[in-house]
Amino acid sequence: MIALIVAYAKNRVIGNKGQIPWRIKGEQKRFKELTTGNVVVMGRRSYEEIGRPLPNRMTYVVSNTKNFDEEGVKTVKSLKEAIDLAADKDIYISGGAGLYKEAIDLVDVMYNTEIDAVIEGDTYFPLFDESEFVKTIDECVDAEIPYRYVTYTRKSAWERHPVSKKETIKYYPIEELDKTGIVISLYTTNRDSAWKYGKLGADKNCKKLADTLKIDINDMVMLNQTHSDGIRVITRKDAGEMVTRPLTKDGFDGMITNEKGLLLCTVEADCVPVYLLDPVHEAIGMVHSGWKGTAKQIAANAVKLMSETYDCRPEDIRIAIGPCICADCYEVGEELKAEFSNDFSEDELSRIFVNPHSDRYNLDLKKAICISLKKVGIKDENITDTGRCTKEDDELCSWRRDNPVMRSMLTGIMLKKD
Repeated sequence: MIALIVAYAKNRVIGNKGQIPWRIKGEQKRFKELTTGNVVVMGRRSYEEIGRPLPNRMTYVVSNTKNFDEEGVKTVKSLKEAIDLAADKDIYISGGAGLYKEAIDLVDVMYNTEIDAVIEGDTYFPLFDESEFVKTIDECVDAEIPYRYVTYTRKSAWERHPVSKKETIKYYPIEELDKTGIVISLYTTNRDSAWKYGKLGADKNCKKLADTLKIDINDMVMLNQTHSDGIRVITRKDAGEMVTRPLTKDGFDGMITNEKGLLLCTVEADCVPVYLLDPVHEAIGMVHSGWKGTAKQIAANAVKLMSETYDCRPEDIRIAIGPCICADCYEVGEELKAEFSNDFSEDELSRIFVNPHSDRYNLDLKKAICISLKKVGIKDENITDTGRCTKEDDELCSWRRDNPVMRSMLTGIMLKKD
């Protein structure tokens, strides 16, 4: 979530000669409650006014002239750099006026303290289009100078601007799976790279994808991926989670279902998307397998749960490995090899960690996944690989290539409705 947090007077004043032009007991309580444990972004002058790191917060100071780096503080060149570095953490942009003006079109929510007084000043909070937001008055405080806490939550993209029928998402199918006639499978490109719930542009991309596939956006399901080895059974009641509404269960990086018309989605930017299809029992799975999940054999866990839940036989299950980073591009240290040693033999490790050089290796995630799948009964001839490396292919999203810019592909599979 990208948020803006601000206090301003009736005449929109936020400062005077580099200082906050009021002192109201308790007025900054909400600032502390919201930002503690999260990332705060501010301009140079705003930080100089505070003069010290904020406790229990990471502060990014946007400055091209001074360096403020110390524990809890990092200097960045731009707001974009701060957002990219924060990755999945909640961000609170806290001034000054120039940064607020730049941020208004980017934020998901604004936490505004509106001071009920006209106060002299020389710095103002910029005007914004209130029709873009849902306004909620959270609390009115009868202090020596009254004020109120107001929250402006940005309307979803399709509420503000209905998606044109001409706007579509570019994607590629997994042909080996789609030719069965019972599923739709896909992966997107870097043309549309915002997918995670709460991220700017994700809601619009999900709506565009739903329109492209001619499905309801509420029939899509995502997870809050945490690099776990957990697999979740998805039913109709889970529809829309992490797409149009928040998550109800956490700790999963894979999903299975036998319900038709539900698009199971994961997002990746070098990690391995694993698609599963049992055409006999008409059950599917979608797995996000990063190195941690691969070490814990998450794809094999999905096969086991499909067998337990839907009576699937491993020999019937078809596997597709989507675009991911290839072994040639994935250099890792000795410490990762230790993580794999619990569930892989020495012989298997020698095939997964290849090209040893100076305590470094190339990690073959796809090889590790295939080894784990074959051990639970998946047939070699039922495994297909798109063969596309995310780092080498400029059309795809790669953390190793694009870091610190965070872009992701969406990968998904759905049982067709009758």
